[in-house]
Formats: sequence, structure tokens, C-alpha cells
Amino acid sequence: WLRADVGVTTSGVDVSAWADQSGNGNDASQVTTGLQPDLLSGALNSNPVIDFDGTDDGLGGTAGASSITYYLVVVPDNAVSNASASQIPFGYDCPACASNAGYVGFGSATGAFTNEVISTGLGSSTDWRSAQTGTATYAAGEPILLAVRTNAGANGTDIFVTGLEIDNATAGSYLSVTNQAYNVGLDNPNSPFPDVYFNGKVAEVISYSSRSTDAEHQRIQSYLAIKYGLTLDQAVAYDYLASDGTVVWDATANASYNDDIAGIGQDDASALDQTTSRSNNSDSIVTVSAASSQDDGDFLVWGNDNGATTWTTTGSPVGSILQRTWRIDETGEIGTVTVQFDLTGLNPPSTDPADIHLLVDTD
Repeated sequence: WLRADVGVTTSGVDVSAWADQSGNGNDASQVTTGLQPDLLSGALNSNPVIDFDGTDDGLGGTAGASSITYYLVVVPDNAVSNASASQIPFGYDCPACASNAGYVGFGSATGAFTNEVISTGLGSSTDWRSAQTGTATYAAGEPILLAVRTNAGANGTDIFVTGLEIDNATAGSYLSVTNQAYNVGLDNPNSPFPDVYFNGKVAEVISYSSRSTDAEHQRIQSYLAIKYGLTLDQAVAYDYLASDGTVVWDATANASYNDDIAGIGQDDASALDQTTSRSNNSDSIVTVSAASSQDDGDFLVWGNDNGATTWTTTGSPVGSILQRTWRIDETGEIGTVTVQFDLTGLNPPSTDPADIHLLVDTD
């Protein structure tokens, strides 16, 4: 378990070691100064990230990686599509494979498919591959919560992006590995192929030696989404859960407010202590921070109805109101908070603070 907010050893901004937080000692390191990535503070929802240059940066560990279940939060610096060059943010060994290779990659990472966008696999392109193919594009600078998990039948690999399963193609016969050497920022340590690097940021890597249950999967994705300001896919209502299974955002009850979901909260069992948050979606304008009594089990999660960020007098008790409405759910007792609205470019009728008010609907 690698988190950019703890366990990172630096000289200046250069990262020489990244300590495993699972307690298993599967740390990552890079002793060569010129190959060390950079630590960037506050880069993703007020959390740090590790920045890889896509040329020769990388961190490696001697054990701990598994193909069965893992989660990454990454921010590619280049757009990801079927036309983009291959990039590998996470690679792991497969010593039993004919070709010692395991990876999750963006763009044209394997010869097993045409029009591949995101793929994962073990061995050569004739061994095991699972992929998203087609015309999907992920914009440069767009945070991605990437989950790779063996399917329920233990005969395939599911790939999720921010909660949505995206895999639509497979090749070869299912393979898996556990407790292998790994690299972050490039392909696996003992790959027989030329190195393939990742140009972008990595905030967190979590790897499990067994398949996460559906409930565990939901809790892990909820933790990462709240921490990094990511809205989990809501095509089918998908609750946000605390580590003990408590619902902190009821997606069914809040189905009309499922845009720009974000939250603050503390969950000691998952080492979450998110005190400031704003959705990373481009049209998000709300930041919440400075809870007066945030303790273990306390959450404040919000979303909006995707209304226009323009002004209207319709439905306003006085003056003009934004045509967007937010819903906030509190779990526990978060206390008072600071709520900020970024009105840049929204041209409010008045910029005098005395003229701006927050309307609260009692129901």
C-alpha cells in the first residue's frame, strides 16, 4: 500500500523511497538520483502526488504486487486513447510466464488488440490480456481511479475506471500472480521487453493477494474517491461507504444530486483524514473545509443536480440565484465548516460579499 501522503523519503523533491503502509515492508525505492520522480505537494484535492517524467523515472519494490486485485489513482499528463503511445504506470513480474511481464497500461500497450485504450495482462500478447478497446478518451490531466480485479468466476480480469467497469475484450487464457516484484512508473523489473514509462502522477497504489469482495471493492473505491475528489460512476446508483460499511452518501436517495460528488471525513480504519475537498470535475465550484469537530466516523459528502451555473430570478426569494442546487449528507457530527463558492467567470449580479447569501432548503 503506497500513499503519497505518508512514507515518502525525499531529497528536495526527488523521491528515493516510498514506504509500504500495509505493514508488510514491500517498500519501493530508487537509488539513482537522475531516475527519481518528484513529490508534488497538494496536487490532487489537497493531497500530494508523485510525478513521473515518462522518460526514465521509476520506483521499484522486490515483492508485494498481485495481479488479482489492485487499485491506482493516477493523473496522466497526456491524453489516453487508442491513438496514444503505450504507457505503463504499474508493472509486476510473472516469472512463471513464458515472457516475464505483468502490467496495466494506457494506449497501444499490447499486440493482442486493435484500438486498445486501457489494458492489463501477464506474459506475452498471446498469454493473458483484458482490455478496454474502442474510442474512449481520457483527457490529459484527468484523474483516474483505476481498479483491476479478478472476476467472480476466477477466469478473467475486470477493469474499472472511477467505479465503471470498462473492459470489453480478452485474449488468451486467464493467468494470475501474487507477491511479485514491481515497478511504479514503468513496466515490471524483469521484463524482457524494452522499458515503457509513464508520464504523469501517481497518488496511491493498493494491491491485494486475493480478490476483493464486492462490498470491499465498494469501500475501497469510496475511500479513494472521497480522498481525491473523484465522482464514482452513477449510471447505476452506487453508494459511498465508510470502512465499516456505513453509507455516507446514499446514491439512491440522492439520485438527483449525483454530479460533482465530493466529501470530507475521517475514517481511522482506512487512515482517511480528508479535511478539505473539492470535486475534481471541471465544473465544480464548491470547496468545504475546516470542520470544527471532525473525528473518526464523521463525514460530510455533497453533490449537485448539474444545474447551469447561470443566474435566474425564478424561484428566488430575493434577487438572483444560481440554477444549481446542492445536497449535503452528514454522518456523525462534523461540526461547523467553511463553504467556499468559486464564482470566477460566473458573473454574479453583485460581487459585494454583503449581497451574496447561501439559501438552505429545510427539507
